Amino acid sequence: MSSAQIRREEIYEIMKKEKKIRVLDIRNKFSISGVTANNDLIHLEKRGLIDRQFGYAVIKDSKLSLVDESNVENYEKKKELGRHAVKYLSRGESVVFYTSSTIYQLSKCIPDNLAMIVVTNSILIANELGANRQINTILLGGFYNPRIYATYGPQTVKQIDEYNIDKLFISTNGLDSQFGATIDEPFEAELNRALIKNAKTVILIADSTKIGKKRFISVADLNDIDVLITNKDADTEEIKKIRSRGVKIDLV
Repeated sequence: MSSAQIRREEIYEIMKKEKKIRVLDIRNKFSISGVTANNDLIHLEKRGLIDRQFGYAVIKDSKLSLVDESNVENYEKKKELGRHAVKYLSRGESVVFYTSSTIYQLSKCIPDNLAMIVVTNSILIANELGANRQINTILLGGFYNPRIYATYGPQTVKQIDEYNIDKLFISTNGLDSQFGATIDEPFEAELNRALIKNAKTVILIADSTKIGKKRFISVADLNDIDVLITNKDADTEEIKKIRSRGVKIDLV
């Protein structure tokens, strides 16, 4: 085991006892830089063990961690988007969180006092929200895809058709000014389209690497999307073209 691994395990043991630790305390105890201390906390967070806040971190022992996020691409970008997207949530709404690593970050940022109904096909998101007593969480049934911890198929589509949805939060593998939102998995297309059809407002959250990309199968035209939340380093020309098509752009 490397010195970094040993240090991270020791940090986690401290947090299990104290429930919280400051970055400054880590720096002082281990005589390391702030960058190294934050990298240690990032590593623990990606393992689903802690939640990082500004200047400190808290233990995450109230919920079962089902996934190791250490290999999630563009993790910091997605986390930034999730934190920002919380402002689009309002008390008393019914919303859908579609399965994705980006929407999962949003689910981890919801305040404990925000009462609402959340419908999702993601077991990870349902598990994350399960400890929040203010949220009525509905997990969609259907076929199960263990690779992405999510349900799909005709039964899932049939169930979503029964609901009136205020807002849909969805992600994508690609968003192009000409071809709209595209994904890689054909079996997800029908459910994506059903969700978009039944939602009053469609909010697409996609990190900047997805902008200007065209993937395998189309799920939404740009006129189906009300708001795009993405990072500030997204392709400028592509953002201009998407905005010209009537999509509200929120750069984080």
